[in-house]
Amino acid sequence: MKYLNYLVSSFYIFIAWLSAYWLVQYFGAGFSAVEGYSIVSGWWAAAYISSKLSIKVRQIYPLAFIYFVFFFLHTISGGTWLYRDANSTSTLATLTIGIVQTVFVVSPVFFNKAVDFVTDYIKKKEK
Repeated sequence: MKYLNYLVSSFYIFIAWLSAYWLVQYFGAGFSAVEGYSIVSGWWAAAYISSKLSIKVRQIYPLAFIYFVFFFLHTISGGTWLYRDANSTSTLATLTIGIVQTVFVVSPVFFNKAVDFVTDYIKKKEK
């Protein structure tokens, strides 16, 4: 049951990312900065969902693992959607980029936990 909860939490974060990303892509089509706004909107949507659902860091392990495996398989198969210059970099550099992207994908939950920690700390100091 615990692992099912982890998968469901990862799914919610994934859906938040994708829905915000694609909505901004759709409504902002033609604008020069639509790609940047899409990524930022997806990130904030994932942070909001993780906050509202109180998703713990360990619950996003499946998302991190699945994203990294998808990145790796997509890149070695010649795909360019996640990283365009994979052919011109070494395998180690590409894997490092995959790790950095994976951390970025799950970072909204880290952000939420950092905000919770600071908020709790401030509340304790005020008492």
